[in-house]
Amino acid sequence: TRELGFRRASPMLALILALSFCHINMAQENRPYSLSGLLVNVSFYLLVRMERRWPTWSARSKSVHTALYGTTLFAAMMNHYFAAFAFCGQLVYVLLRWRGPLLRAWLGGTIAAAALFLVLWGPHFLGQREFIASQDWLDENLPDHAQRTVLRVVDLPIRMLFRVHRFKLSEPNALLGAGLMAATCIYLWLRRARPAVVFACWYFVPLLAFASIDLATTRQHLTHFRYLSVAL
Repeated sequence: TRELGFRRASPMLALILALSFCHINMAQENRPYSLSGLLVNVSFYLLVRMERRWPTWSARSKSVHTALYGTTLFAAMMNHYFAAFAFCGQLVYVLLRWRGPLLRAWLGGTIAAAALFLVLWGPHFLGQREFIASQDWLDENLPDHAQRTVLRVVDLPIRMLFRVHRFKLSEPNALLGAGLMAATCIYLWLRRARPAVVFACWYFVPLLAFASIDLATTRQHLTHFRYLSVAL
């Protein structure tokens, strides 16, 4: 937030994050999800920092930050596959806004991270395909699956912030969540365009990707806090 120019807002946002139910819940589990959240956040921070400071850096600083971004991206993917959803948001942002040497540096770091991931973990990932496909515990074969998926999309901010039942859908919570997302987007757009683009790519691209998969496969990944904490 400070890197984007919202210095006064950063303590308040840090407080909201520190008190959010999902953040506290994931921090109490001896699982890899909180580490994934850290790595994803660091990769976004490096992305914003590279864009803002690139013209003033020396060649060495550019190389170091590009390598740090690639390393963080690789570590996030090795920690959990759903970091790929967050990367989708970064991909959209970069392709929309970056050009020239900065874009080429990003592509180099990303390709290096992807190649290393495929070499070190690709064979193991292929071996896990059958196991992943057999995970049916999130299936939802209900006639109103599409409507329930939409409700999960819009009430997600409330479920991430407050302790509510993960699988119980509430229309008031959905209305409140939709209002919260709309108010945030309007505020960012009125204040400054660039943070609005960052937020849209950071939050909505992974969210829409998740929702599309749930609609196509009749699953309910959007109820799973562990997965969401990595992707969002």
